[in-house]
Amino acid sequence: MTAPAYPLSREEFRRALATGLGRAKIHVARHGVGEFRDEVLTAATVCGVYDPQCHGMREDWLADLVLAAGVEHEVVALPVPEDPHDRDQRAALSKELARRGVAGAREALYACFGPGRDSNYYAVGAILALDGDAGLLFLAREFGKRCAQDADFSADEDDFLEYDQPRSEGAALALIATHAARDANLRAYLERVERSREQAHAPASRPARARPTIEFVIREIRTAAEPKGSIWAPAWGRKATREELGRLLDLLLELVEPRPLHHALWCLGMSTMAPLHPRIFELSRHSDDQVRYWAARCLSKHSEPGVRACGLEALARGDLLVGFEMLARSTLARDAEAIVAALRPLEDVDEQHGVCWGLLDILKESPEVVDPRLALYAYERNPCMGCRERALCWLRRFEALPRWIIEECAFDARADIRRRVATISPPANPAR
Repeated sequence: MTAPAYPLSREEFRRALATGLGRAKIHVARHGVGEFRDEVLTAATVCGVYDPQCHGMREDWLADLVLAAGVEHEVVALPVPEDPHDRDQRAALSKELARRGVAGAREALYACFGPGRDSNYYAVGAILALDGDAGLLFLAREFGKRCAQDADFSADEDDFLEYDQPRSEGAALALIATHAARDANLRAYLERVERSREQAHAPASRPARARPTIEFVIREIRTAAEPKGSIWAPAWGRKATREELGRLLDLLLELVEPRPLHHALWCLGMSTMAPLHPRIFELSRHSDDQVRYWAARCLSKHSEPGVRACGLEALARGDLLVGFEMLARSTLARDAEAIVAALRPLEDVDEQHGVCWGLLDILKESPEVVDPRLALYAYERNPCMGCRERALCWLRRFEALPRWIIEECAFDARADIRRRVATISPPANPAR
């Protein structure tokens, strides 16, 4: 991997926008937005963040680019998106644009407010961040209206944690209480919160759900038909006993169809005591992607030479996700060349993320592998900002952090990355 050449191509600019690489802002500072105006508008419309629940909406970074492109008024005039992530991004971006004085941005933010999935509401955090006390009272009134209409609507002390955190515990409810005497909706909200408190402290009306028995698990695996059907599998596998794992391995030796195989391996692979068996090695070459991946997940818990050989074989046939998963604990220093030779850009973002995660796991679990090229690939190709930060840390640990990465990280979409490089070098002028 080498330093990016400026001006960026259209495809490189799009990728930098999607992943939050600082080179997008460097390009704009040096060459302007120019013909990439539509790319910025699209990025402001469709959320490109990989796993936004973990990494947020990078709204401050995106707002800089929106203003540079001159599309801020188009953004705030757009209809409210239907996609949940797009709507969350619109709310966060509208909040940031309102802070910067863009006409119509506050109205665009409040237009995003409304019920979402699982009884959650959109735009709550953004409204609290922008309007403080006034935003809190607006939200509490709206929740109070819902309480009056829906006896099952849930309201509790955690609704406004984002308001309390920079102030003090209970600050939100205290402010609402000072206005409740003259407002029926606020009173309705406080009454529902009090009811939730009473229910939380009441004795449990029914016992906690028992962990599925091994007999139940075996029946479910035998009849599995959907890739994600066994939503209990991860939690069950983590707590499986050696006896239960032994019974699952016996079952695995009988199975033939892909979905039952996948679900059996899923349960086994979530355990820290996953078995090592020739059948699992065979399944790492299966035609089904999920079967291969979860077989590799089982093998990744081991450092035996056979696991390493199987992982290198997967790399040689181009099965990068499976290969890197298996090599986590078994890679030797001399394997670095084979690993680097197998690396290539991947079109599927989930597969790309998995490969980069696998590389970072190799650096963590196989300490004799000290090769900055693995971390550099993970930095450059990872769609996930959190993993990019991990790659940055490895490059720094190896004392192999190129100057161009330090410079572009000063303008990265992830604030934690910007803070890390600020301790190495002050932010440069991106227009240089």
